[in-house]
Amino acid sequence: MKRIVKIGFSATALIVVALPVIWLYIGRAGTTELEQWIGRQIVGVLQAHITPRVGFVSLDYQAPRTVVVDGFTLTAEDQPIITVARLLLELAEVPRTGKPIQIQRIELDGLDVRVVTGADGELVGWQDFIQPTVLQDSGSVPEGQRFSDVLVLRHVEIRDGEFTYQGAASEPFTLSDINMVLNTPPVSDQPGWYALGGTLRREPLLAVELDGRINLDTALLDISRLEARASLRQDSYQTLGQAERSLLERYQPQGELTVTIQGQVPLHRPRAATGQARLDLQDAGVTLGKIPLQFDSLQVRLEALADQPEWYPLACTLKREPLLAVKLAGRINPDTAVLDISNLDARASLRKENYDTLDQAERSLLEPYQPQGELTLTMQGQVPLRQPRAVTGRARIDLKDASVLLGKTFLPFNTFGLRLNAADGVAAMEYEATLLGGQGSGQATVRLDAGHPIDMSWNVEDVRIEETLRLMQQDQPQYAGRVRSEGGLRGQLTSLPDSLSGEGSVDIDQARLMNLPVVKNLLAMVAKAKSRIGMPAGANDTAHADFTLKPDHLDVTEAEAITALVAFRGKGRIGYDGQLDLEVNGGMLEKFQDRLGKVGDLLKKMSDRVVTYQVRGTLSDPKVSVKPLGLGK
Repeated sequence: MKRIVKIGFSATALIVVALPVIWLYIGRAGTTELEQWIGRQIVGVLQAHITPRVGFVSLDYQAPRTVVVDGFTLTAEDQPIITVARLLLELAEVPRTGKPIQIQRIELDGLDVRVVTGADGELVGWQDFIQPTVLQDSGSVPEGQRFSDVLVLRHVEIRDGEFTYQGAASEPFTLSDINMVLNTPPVSDQPGWYALGGTLRREPLLAVELDGRINLDTALLDISRLEARASLRQDSYQTLGQAERSLLERYQPQGELTVTIQGQVPLHRPRAATGQARLDLQDAGVTLGKIPLQFDSLQVRLEALADQPEWYPLACTLKREPLLAVKLAGRINPDTAVLDISNLDARASLRKENYDTLDQAERSLLEPYQPQGELTLTMQGQVPLRQPRAVTGRARIDLKDASVLLGKTFLPFNTFGLRLNAADGVAAMEYEATLLGGQGSGQATVRLDAGHPIDMSWNVEDVRIEETLRLMQQDQPQYAGRVRSEGGLRGQLTSLPDSLSGEGSVDIDQARLMNLPVVKNLLAMVAKAKSRIGMPAGANDTAHADFTLKPDHLDVTEAEAITALVAFRGKGRIGYDGQLDLEVNGGMLEKFQDRLGKVGDLLKKMSDRVVTYQVRGTLSDPKVSVKPLGLGK
């Protein structure tokens, strides 16, 4: 009995002593010598290749071949750029202190990748991600710390991943619920190479499939085919978080996107990648401000060439049948963010019969102005994407057989041409047009700094009023005339019309003006009998006006008109909305008076007393009254 008691006591004592020892060995995360060795291996291998600081909360070795790391982080510039809630490593063999571990399976639960741009537009923590010595020579990594020393991968899996992007002055955009599986068996007869095949899914928005291989010794990724498909529809927005929905709903992007990539990427020098990428976007649309933009297809082809490591050849086509076709050929430099356009060719054809191909929002935008015509745009130059105001290059716009409705007036253009040159922060333009039987031309400069100050001149010759009216009424116009005008305007494009100023003049001759509403109502008031007023034969009326441009009206500083029956001289305001506030001196002409000379001279010869009239109302419906105590001098 005593022997049994002794044996029981000894066994109990052994258990009491052994349990804490066993717990210290395999239970306390990161405290055993073996766990510390594994932790040093993980940190050492990563830090030999990358500059962000590697850290984790705890490491737990679970015999025989499992390692669990909690709270794994990569930190750069005091910002966590990659975090993993739980990192599980399955080893290919039982680990031993002093011998490199062999990792064959990696599982990442709660992976969070964050990309943040600073106020300078640079990526925080990602600019110098790879160690400079590795960038210069991938063979500089010490033996035992190379990826090929510790990785014998067969499987990589990501569960509940999240990607977040945040601009310097914008709300963060997060793509969550990312799940990815990669199978990585070794390639037979090709030492160092491992196959890569797998999928990444974010239902219902995103699906990515990868087929390729990777060489762990040379850190070379060889992509046979990577295909990413994204479907953006308003009904799928509900699967996103509030911040993502608010961002998407602001621009309302829609479409079916496919991206395919083939090529080779040296992981230690990603900018030395070679290959090509294609983007295909179908049935797409986006809203900018209140303007909806729809297009049938957008195709982009991007190449990376070994002999041009800094520049990537680029080709794009955009179509919206039958309205729009755009082609771009050029190249882009990711380091300097410069787009070099060798040729951009855009052609638009807008006809009233094409309006049926537009949706309701687009039609409602166009119908008030009813624009029509054939437009061609060509451009060559360089666009710094980070500072687009520093654009340099030239462009030409040509418009043919065009018209636009302004209020109740059609303004037709037989031809319109604009030549633009941009350099040193200034866009200099020259334009010319043929319209309404006459010609127009001018120059303009626009500074590309804040506010975009503009200085523009115009010169119009031999434009016929009746051409506009004939387009509106499709019959013989009741009034006519030849118009000449010149002047200039100034302002800031970002604050028009509040910043508008300028001056100009207009002359009309060979005219029939007596049926213009303003002239007709003045004539009726002067003659006291509208029924007696008929339009005399011929077209010998004349008019002249000097004016200045204000933010909401024309300030007519001097105006005069001579018709077959009356002569007028006046000044006042004409609002851009058609509102009138004028003072006019006028009176009847004698039947056989000489109609040559200035209005002031004619007024002195009039047989009736000259009276001052007030003109209110609108251009289409003017109200004329005698100004109290308004006898003219």
